[in-house]
Amino acid sequence: MYSEVPTYYKWDFSRKSFERRKREERVDGQPGIFKQTTTARLYTVHPNQDECFFLRMLLVNVLGTTSFQQLRFVKGVTHATLRNTCQALNLLENDRHLDVCINDASNTSHLNQIRVLFAIILTTCSPSSPTELWEKYKSHMAENIIRRIREENSNMNMDFTAEVYNETLIMIEDLGLEIANKVLNQLEMPSPNRSAAASFDEELRCEQNYNTGDLLSYVQSNIPNLTPERKGIYDKIILTVNNGLGEIFLDAPGGTGKPS
Repeated sequence: MYSEVPTYYKWDFSRKSFERRKREERVDGQPGIFKQTTTARLYTVHPNQDECFFLRMLLVNVLGTTSFQQLRFVKGVTHATLRNTCQALNLLENDRHLDVCINDASNTSHLNQIRVLFAIILTTCSPSSPTELWEKYKSHMAENIIRRIREENSNMNMDFTAEVYNETLIMIEDLGLEIANKVLNQLEMPSPNRSAAASFDEELRCEQNYNTGDLLSYVQSNIPNLTPERKGIYDKIILTVNNGLGEIFLDAPGGTGKPS
């Protein structure tokens, strides 16, 4: 192990390299190999330091490492990151306890609190598969965003879109920057497209750019054309809206004469 190097090697100050020990205690079954009882120490590393943390984890678990590339080589595959290497060697705890934590919050907490919890988990708990947790709970974290967009567009049937999830990722990244000064791609998460979010807001403003006077004139000119039944429905809707009595939903098959 990396931490055992001082037991079998000593540092040669003149050559600036480690040299095998040539005396002290012989190693049984290993002719010409000597060791000395030493106190070796590897500095602790906080999980927030990402690759340094995973490097230390590998160094204290992998035998005979001689290079960074060899350290990332597991069962015929050279992994892109040290985190992925730790996952391949099953050195990381699975995310089940984090999954349970987010699931509980999704059922009991405010939507902002769920996003804050997710950001804290990303920045302090080093989940082994953060994107899996994101994919599983992204709709929970985006609920108030889709609700706001539905209300702004007066369309309660609008579904979750890439733009909605992108806006959610921006909120989570802002939290990550506030907590640990890290963007999402530093936390093994997809990066949000901030320019796309600005474009989406512009499209929404265009959709809302209507002339209320023209619409009122259109309604007033068409009221006399309503049948008595439709006029009764219209009056009930207007009374409900003006008095703030609640919401009305018209539900009937297509072509059966719902007032438009």
